[in-house]
Amino acid sequence: MSDFRITVDGIASLTQQFADLRQTQPQKLARVVLGSALRVIGDEMKRLLDPKVQEAGRRVGHRVTISRGVITRAKVGFNVGKRGKENWRRKRSGPGGIGIGGRNVHWWIMGTGERYRGGRRRKRVTKATASQYTGQMPAMQPDLAASAFNAVKGQLPNIMARAGRRYAEAMAKRSRQFASRLKQSKTGAK
Repeated sequence: MSDFRITVDGIASLTQQFADLRQTQPQKLARVVLGSALRVIGDEMKRLLDPKVQEAGRRVGHRVTISRGVITRAKVGFNVGKRGKENWRRKRSGPGGIGIGGRNVHWWIMGTGERYRGGRRRKRVTKATASQYTGQMPAMQPDLAASAFNAVKGQLPNIMARAGRRYAEAMAKRSRQFASRLKQSKTGAK
């Protein structure tokens, strides 16, 4: 009797790829599709933002959170998603305040209650630490997010479908490349 062994390369990696397709690809597809819709809504929010605070539009971002295979949160807004580097200490144009920038644009949009500076929350307030009333800000654009969504909601199904198709095409191309590499490794091994 002779020893006869057959080894087939790539089966383990192919099995792993199929397992990944079954488990992670629907989640990745959902992230891509929802991300494309949120990006369009964010762009519309930037466009609708008042010109006085237009520089804060750079801080619009989006995030899709998937936990245990379920989409738990999809949100778009200011200071959402990956943080860009922005200098918090802005140069003052006048004697008071820091102005409206990316980190505090929500003051402009939603307004603020009464605000104080100093020792308002301290139990012992001395003359040196007495709180100073700095005012309140009315909401300037309270319906910004709803207006942005309503402006683009007719386009969203097409945008999401196009993103889904592009993702499926990319995955098909990746599978074809994997198959050709596997075929080349088999022919090269002979």
